[in-house]
Amino acid sequence: MKTSTRRMIAKKDGPIGWMQFNNPARHNAVSVDMWKSVPEIMTKFENDDQIRVVVLSGAGGKSFISGADISEFEEKHSMTKKPQRLPPTPVRPRNSSLIRAISVKCPHGVK
Repeated sequence: MKTSTRRMIAKKDGPIGWMQFNNPARHNAVSVDMWKSVPEIMTKFENDDQIRVVVLSGAGGKSFISGADISEFEEKHSMTKKPQRLPPTPVRPRNSSLIRAISVKCPHGVK
């Protein structure tokens, strides 16, 4: 399944939709292009009547998602220009269940 960025991988395996955050060099820190890709992927999954569950995972086997990619802050969030506001991103599909496949350390209080 094609995505708007190479840092997000989306695929379908029968009734399972897989969404993988693919930025292992930065412990899958979420960049702006990744953030914008999430609702696009979720919409594709929601519009597919065969998908019953969506699994989220992080690439590289070291991190699920480490947070925002702060390396972009100076370029994309500089105080010398109007800050870019990102809309809230839905991570729960309307028509199916959601599973977070966390097999490594995950910050932000998830145990």
